[in-house]
Amino acid sequence: MPPPAACCVRFHSPQHRPDCENTSSCLQAVDLTDRMLPAFDTPSGLPALFVNLKTGAVENSVTCTACAGTLLLEFGLLSSLTGDPKYMDIAHRCARVRTRG
Repeated sequence: MPPPAACCVRFHSPQHRPDCENTSSCLQAVDLTDRMLPAFDTPSGLPALFVNLKTGAVENSVTCTACAGTLLLEFGLLSSLTGDPKYMDIAHRCARVRTRG
């Protein structure tokens, strides 16, 4: 049985991927997620609870372990829709940190 992080989202081949580039909701999801990325610059790799979406400043370094599970779904789906694996890569890093304990 594959590890949980590997089975949550399957990437579609580019020819079967939905055309995310032309939908405003997908563009907004990418913009929001990219603004959230500085939150992952923590010693553990788990996201900080607060990031200023305008400046990217992390307001404290408290992390959220519950976020690791939900990120697999949310970031994995975004990677699947956009064809950009960076979001799933971040989610996998969080899941690995979470499973290590």
